[in-house]
Amino acid sequence: MAPGPPAPLPFGRRQRDARSITFLVGGQAFELPRPFLAIHSPEWAKRLQDEPQLASVKLEGEAATFGAFVNFLIGSHGEAGEVNAENVLPLLHWGRELGVDYVAGQCEAFLLTGHRSGLEPIELLEVAARYELPHVYTRATEAFGQGAHHIKVPEEGSREAVPEVFRSEQIREDALRAHLSMGALVHDGVMQKRHRFADHTGLRDPEQRARVIWRSKRRQQPEPDPPKDHDWRCTEAVWPHHSMYGEDWTVVPPETQPTQSAFKSHGASSRSAAINARTGFGSGHSLRMAGEQVLCEP
Repeated sequence: MAPGPPAPLPFGRRQRDARSITFLVGGQAFELPRPFLAIHSPEWAKRLQDEPQLASVKLEGEAATFGAFVNFLIGSHGEAGEVNAENVLPLLHWGRELGVDYVAGQCEAFLLTGHRSGLEPIELLEVAARYELPHVYTRATEAFGQGAHHIKVPEEGSREAVPEVFRSEQIREDALRAHLSMGALVHDGVMQKRHRFADHTGLRDPEQRARVIWRSKRRQQPEPDPPKDHDWRCTEAVWPHHSMYGEDWTVVPPETQPTQSAFKSHGASSRSAAINARTGFGSGHSLRMAGEQVLCEP
């Protein structure tokens, strides 16, 4: 009996994974490599791993805005590969839809650098609240609070027509708090400007700067008193040893030299013959004692 045909290999039954994925937006197809999309979006990386045969996806939106997002994602040359006033809103929208996290950070940095985005403070506040941009939200709240004196913010439950962003109670409270704090800050600044000491004087800029520096320094300490002349006849005077005498040493009269005490100290202060011979103290003392003996004799 002839053997049957061999069984097919297991790897031959599996279909080959798609190399790219196609997005259908507004009737237009945009193709992106699967590894490229997985690197930029952790959300799509997990989905592509779970669905290896996924080849095309249909998304709701405008083809022009998605094309601007794709050009930014692939790093096209020129303004198309950078954040600008024309593509900042499409980048925020499609970055959230596809789960590309770093796009929101770059758009927030663009809105904070002061470039002309063409958005009013109310629109900027709405964009920051919708796409969770905390720094832009704080900046937009301050800008709105600074110029909100002509805008009426209705109370909760009112039927008056208000912008969509102010239907949130939290946003209304933040706007009112920013308006009140900005008003208090402006009032304090006006009062300080009105009562500044520099406004009541005719000092020039260098003189005013010198005055401020002088006031910021500590009080100068008075100069020390000159040293007093030392009295060599006081009891605290210290007479140096004779070996330290030099040619420039000031001669002191012998009358001011200290004399030896009359009593003896039982050898504690006795001097050797060599020291007496070198200093001459013993000879003078002997002559004085001899003179006293001569005067005492009858």
